Amino acid sequence: MTVIVNPPSLLHLVSTILLLSSLNLTLAQTTGFSVELIPRDSPKSPFYNPMETTSDRVTNALRRSFSSVGRFKSSFVLTEWAQSDITVGSGEYLMNISIGTPAFDTVAIVDTASDLIWTQCKPCSQCSQQVAPLFDPNQSSTYQLISCNASQCKNLFQTTCSSNNSCQYSINYPDDSYSNGDLAFDTITLATTTSPTVSVLEIVIGCGHNNGGPSKERNSGVIGLGGGEGNIIIDLGTTLILFPSGIYWELESAVATQINATKVQGPEGLSLFYDAKTEFVIPNITMHFTGADVKLQRLNTFFMVLDTVTCFAFGSFRQHSVYGNLAQINFLIGYDIEKKT
Repeated sequence: MTVIVNPPSLLHLVSTILLLSSLNLTLAQTTGFSVELIPRDSPKSPFYNPMETTSDRVTNALRRSFSSVGRFKSSFVLTEWAQSDITVGSGEYLMNISIGTPAFDTVAIVDTASDLIWTQCKPCSQCSQQVAPLFDPNQSSTYQLISCNASQCKNLFQTTCSSNNSCQYSINYPDDSYSNGDLAFDTITLATTTSPTVSVLEIVIGCGHNNGGPSKERNSGVIGLGGGEGNIIIDLGTTLILFPSGIYWELESAVATQINATKVQGPEGLSLFYDAKTEFVIPNITMHFTGADVKLQRLNTFFMVLDTVTCFAFGSFRQHSVYGNLAQINFLIGYDIEKKT
């Protein structure tokens, strides 16, 4: 997997689409392709709200960061790759994809920590608010239910078997949002920025017939690009860099002792804020990975939450360590799926 995020006004991200087993690509795998991803808060996004302030968007991004990290449970055997360009945004990134044959257009959140691609489907006994029409699996000639005996069903966390021996998935998130439905194969088509559309055959998808949660946002689903986790999760769907509490508080204390600036109050959820009306020096922070030391820059470790307030981009969350998308700005991150490195 490859991830690139560049500085503001040049921002893009090249992200491998990690596809589930039984994947076939209909393009030359030596060249790859690029797909535009949409910043969550851009005018192109279905989540865009022109009435929100910068502070509102930052606060919402912090809330989503802390509510998203409880979903890291399952693991898959993943194969092959694709490449996509992403521009920066606060919170999450969105991708335009098409599902089925003929292709049905939809937009979903890209998440490198989730393992399943799912979308809301007809018939829907309970659905989250969605402006776009729901995907109808009966209209797709390439849609095929997965049996309970298939490896794709057995490898997925939280599945059950229906009366007709088809695999049923269930995903629950920490903010009480959820999706339940059929696990199936279907074709996914991507409109790329470097070539004509690319179709990826027999992708495992979740067809959600019972979805919801307290947010009631206009969400079509999730594009899960994850591959199970080690001791830290590289997550495009989380904004912050999160550590277990003990590690975090040691880090914050070490950083604060080296900053000569006025501490101020900021949005709820984080604790280290500074008055940004005057420039101040930020200490170097290096992430030590096995075989690589990554020196973070200012834009990776602090971000503006108000015109005059800057915030430390690290936080604490129980036992999880999460490498969020702020830490990925201006870095190329390669995922070797075969070697699992």
